[in-house]
Amino acid sequence: MEEIAYWRRPERWLAFFLTLLGVCSFLAMVPVTPEQVTDEEIGALETSEGAISTFVDQLRGGTDTPRFLGHWTSLAPPMLAVLVALYFRSMVFALLSAFCAGAFLSFGLNPLVVATLALHDFIWKSVSSTFSLYIFLFLFTLVGMCMSFPAMAVSAAL
Repeated sequence: MEEIAYWRRPERWLAFFLTLLGVCSFLAMVPVTPEQVTDEEIGALETSEGAISTFVDQLRGGTDTPRFLGHWTSLAPPMLAVLVALYFRSMVFALLSAFCAGAFLSFGLNPLVVATLALHDFIWKSVSSTFSLYIFLFLFTLVGMCMSFPAMAVSAAL
């Protein structure tokens, strides 16, 4: 008899959705009133007065700052990632589900706007900053060294 993959087992799905329902029910009871940012504060935060608005700024409504400063739903994407990783034992699926949940919570329910803004804000801004590139370079170098040391030890032993 073949072993069924973790993500295909019905008891895993049932336990996952019941746990997710419990966590979201608990978080929904947390009394938090989000602080709304006023238009004057947004004007003060913008970099230049005569800046040309880009397509991404037009999707966002003319600003590049969030309208709300905090809410309990900011805990949902990391909790979702932890639950998916625990129940289905797949880190890629867990991180992808957290990315999608965070994007939909941040930018609304229109999938085209969410995809555009999420790729711009979460991916492009991270990859295009110099400090992030140094971090990526360090990680790739570290992983490369960790992968090459066992191969060198085996060849030296032969």
